[in-house]
Amino acid sequence: GLSGQSAARLLRALGHAVILSDRNADVDLAELKAIGCEDVRPREDVELLDAYSVGLVVTAPGVPLRNPIFQAARERNIPIRGENDFGFEVLRKLLRTNGADPLFVGITGTDGKSTTTALLTHLLNTAVSDCTAVACGNYGVPLSRLALDVHNGDTGARVYVVECSSFQLEAVHAFHPHVAILLNVAADHLDRYDSFNDYLATKVRIGANQQPDDLFLVPHSLLARVESVGRELRSQGFAFQGRLRALQLESLTNADDNPLYIQNQKIAERGDFSRPARHDFMNLMFALSALEHLLQRGKLHWKPGDMRTALAGFRGLPHRMEPAGRDDARNIEFINDSKATTVNAVLAALQSFRGRRIHLLAGGRAKGTAFHDLAGHPNVWLYPFGEAAAEIQSATGTHDIYPDLKSAFEAAVKNAENQKERGSSATLILLSPGCASYDAFTSYTQRGDYFKELVSQWIHRSAHG
Repeated sequence: GLSGQSAARLLRALGHAVILSDRNADVDLAELKAIGCEDVRPREDVELLDAYSVGLVVTAPGVPLRNPIFQAARERNIPIRGENDFGFEVLRKLLRTNGADPLFVGITGTDGKSTTTALLTHLLNTAVSDCTAVACGNYGVPLSRLALDVHNGDTGARVYVVECSSFQLEAVHAFHPHVAILLNVAADHLDRYDSFNDYLATKVRIGANQQPDDLFLVPHSLLARVESVGRELRSQGFAFQGRLRALQLESLTNADDNPLYIQNQKIAERGDFSRPARHDFMNLMFALSALEHLLQRGKLHWKPGDMRTALAGFRGLPHRMEPAGRDDARNIEFINDSKATTVNAVLAALQSFRGRRIHLLAGGRAKGTAFHDLAGHPNVWLYPFGEAAAEIQSATGTHDIYPDLKSAFEAAVKNAENQKERGSSATLILLSPGCASYDAFTSYTQRGDYFKELVSQWIHRSAHG
């Protein structure tokens, strides 16, 4: 993947011999071999460590650390570093050698990571006059690639906004964000972790190396559990000394119209923000709290008017509650939320459209979580599809299941057309799968693009009779 290849390029640029190990030998790595990397795929056996006198293992985030080669590396006292952690350490060292002192933000959570990363980066670049910010990590550019750019002469950014998946936090050694954000935690990836508590503890590791002048933002509902995990991390030798700040978000509703402030200056009303959904406003609260700390710490300059303009200009990200089209003749609106790969994300989408008629397309490959919470929502018709369809049907009592997204889409638009009511709000066809895409697609992006193709074809047929 992109992270692993970026790490290999950085290691070669730093003068290291590199071997490329992966069970998957399908990806073309000719460019890496051309710069001197040795491709041993599909080998991933323990004997590689001794055969090549390995002194460091750098792993891409998708590779489980339970694999035998990692256990063998631990027994031999060979350091194991995640690409995100390794890239951070090299990048910070290079920038400091050049006299720069960048600020780092780490953002994790089950849902909303990419949107919050993009939002904070947008606000910094648009509304702060003396700042350059880059979105990186799990969203944007791998940190190893940014380190390589600086190694090759790039001046770097003032602020790095780093999205961190739980996989990237499993092998934390050096990663030290000046602001850490834990947006939320809901059941996810339980096919990789032994329990929900293990998953939560991995997320909390984002603040493992923070110092007393750093900030760790968490929802108030998670404060006690984060403090408990923090005590465990300290007993393992981590610092975990960041200042915990809990945000009261649970009581927020769609109707809240409180003014927004930064450094005691009013910057906007809630209605000025371009994303009206409750969960988007919760993401904004985290972004503004982080921004306030960065402004003070970095002595950065900004104007309220610029901040208001930036809030109004944020358009969100593709495949995240993305308007995908509208059939005015039949009063049907289509929403692409393919990035919603957890049940918690689906519930947030339903909350955003509460009171509307919704035909929900949910399915794909299950990730070890339960689907019972998708049952019983008024004015919501559920169309389970794909590999998880029968499991969703069993959990929710839905009558019909569909083999794939296309058949679920066709059933939904047919039923929505029959529900057409004059003068009422448009009926929604909502793709919010609550599952991974890998039963039929290579990524949530491909799934979302396919949904948009289905929408485009439907609207074209509708317009031409």
